[in-house]
Amino acid sequence: MDQAMPQALDALRAETEAAAAPFLRGPAGPATGRDSTGRVEATLSREGRVQAVRIHVAWAEDLEPVALGAAVMEALQGAANERARAWGDAAVGQEAAVDALGVQAVSAHAAPAPTEQPSGVPRPPDAATFDRIRQALLAGRDSVPPEMLQAMVRQLRELNDSIDGVRQQVTASVTAGFVGHSPDRHVEATVNGAGDPTSIRYDERWLAGAHASNIAHQTLEALRAAGRAAAGHDPTSIIASSAIGRVSALLEDPERFVANLDLPSARTPDVR
Repeated sequence: MDQAMPQALDALRAETEAAAAPFLRGPAGPATGRDSTGRVEATLSREGRVQAVRIHVAWAEDLEPVALGAAVMEALQGAANERARAWGDAAVGQEAAVDALGVQAVSAHAAPAPTEQPSGVPRPPDAATFDRIRQALLAGRDSVPPEMLQAMVRQLRELNDSIDGVRQQVTASVTAGFVGHSPDRHVEATVNGAGDPTSIRYDERWLAGAHASNIAHQTLEALRAAGRAAAGHDPTSIIASSAIGRVSALLEDPERFVANLDLPSARTPDVR
């Protein structure tokens, strides 16, 4: 049996697990940020979505109505920074573990289970997937048939050809603006294609008589409405519908992936 190919897959499997582990773990819980006055607080969920907005009843003592939107954005940015810091700490901790063990020692059993896997994001093949791909490619053979290798090259070319287009779509998405309003339309929120808030505007005349808890509630509703407007335009959806996403989905079933390789024999016309 050709030993080079199984060994190469084993090495690639270990390297993939080591590289992917920090990014799959993510922060353990929600992250909270505040504006510089301490009157506005925002919380992001583990998935990075706005979970709560809190505005102190005495916010107007430190903030002009025209500045409230910027204060909410500052609190949201603070929460995003805290989330990124927590994610970085998780990554550094994982990298230290990898350095201690050595790349070749990392396995499905040694690597901690991920605490978060963003929905719809293509996930790198794990150890079990690599093993199943190797078994499906060999399938009782001593070596991988050339036509299978050629078919896999075609898959890789399809992926490479799609990268520029996907990158352009993702760039356009994250720079686009999607607007949502609160039910009473006194609050307007804008998010980009990734669902990240980019601006919040208030009806200043309404602010003069609105209770802080209602302002916070209407702010959250406007942000949620903007998020719904951006649905389907996020990078995850774009990637999932691309060649990258399709191949990643196939890799969830390695036997099906190998069986669906576009082999030349499968394209032979039926001559009668």
